[in-house]
This record gives sequence, C-alpha cells and structure tokens, in this order.
Amino acid sequence: MNILILEDEEEKRDFVVEVVEGAVSGTEITCVDNFFHFHRAVEREDFDLVIVDLIVPQFPDGPPATDNTQRIIEAIRDLEGRNFLTPVVAITRFDAAAEENFRGLNKKDINVVTYDDAGDWKKALSSKVHSAIPEIHYEFVVVCALQKEMDAFRHATCCLLYTSDAADD
Repeated sequence: MNILILEDEEEKRDFVVEVVEGAVSGTEITCVDNFFHFHRAVEREDFDLVIVDLIVPQFPDGPPATDNTQRIIEAIRDLEGRNFLTPVVAITRFDAAAEENFRGLNKKDINVVTYDDAGDWKKALSSKVHSAIPEIHYEFVVVCALQKEMDAFRHATCCLLYTSDAADD
C-alpha cells in the first residue's frame, strides 16, 4: 500500500504515521511538509491513500502555514490527474478551516477528521486506511488437483500463494 502524507508539524505527522503503520503492515509512506512538494508528488506517483493537513506552508522555506484547502482540492481532484480517484482524508486541528471548506471538501469526496490530543481521530483514520487497501489482482491462477502437482509448484522459484484445502480431501 502506498500512502502520501502532507503534514508540516513533526509530532502530528509522527502520530499519523504510527496510526497508519498500526493499521496496515508493509506500507510505503511518503511524507511531505508543504504544498509544493505535495503537488509534485501527486503529479508523479500513484497513491492508494492521501492524508492531508489543510493548514500547511505553500513552499519550502517560505512564509508560515496558511489554508491551502483549495489548492489541495485542485491538485488531488484534477480530472486528468493520476490520483483523481484516490481516497483522501483531511486531518486538521482547525475546525474553522474545515467548516469553511466543508462544502468543497465534501463535493470532492474528501473526508475531514478533526485532530485532537485525546486521540479520537485515530479510529476514524485507521478505518479509512483499512477501506483504502487495494484489492489483490493475479496475472494467472493455477489449479492443482493432485498433491504431487501442488508440491511441484511449492518448490518453484516464483511468488506463490496456495491453499491445500482440496488436496487434503
């Protein structure tokens, strides 16, 4: 699973990463701390889930954090963009920013979770991570009727997922 996190506060980012890693193992996480790097990432790479803070700096080493909600919506929901259909969760401390932009976020299918020190946001984020796990697709499937056939595939040097339920009968 490939996840992008836009968060400029180190402590908050670490908590978000902790929740994501606790929800799904083997996750590749890319973290950025400003809108410029976020926009570049969503243009270049496909993600299974995007987690954003709405109040972040626009550029690296630029002015302090500002409300980038509209820019984030435009970048992630660009009809021709790579991540147009990618699930997005906005995690923000600032209820006012979320409320002001609720209609735009809602219309673009971006869920808003209010971050708090009590940790109530963790369950909502964990649930969203689980729902964004991509389905497994196989190039081909081999069905074996005999135990000897299955044993031969077990010793093959390819990636193999097998069940022996039918072979035990």
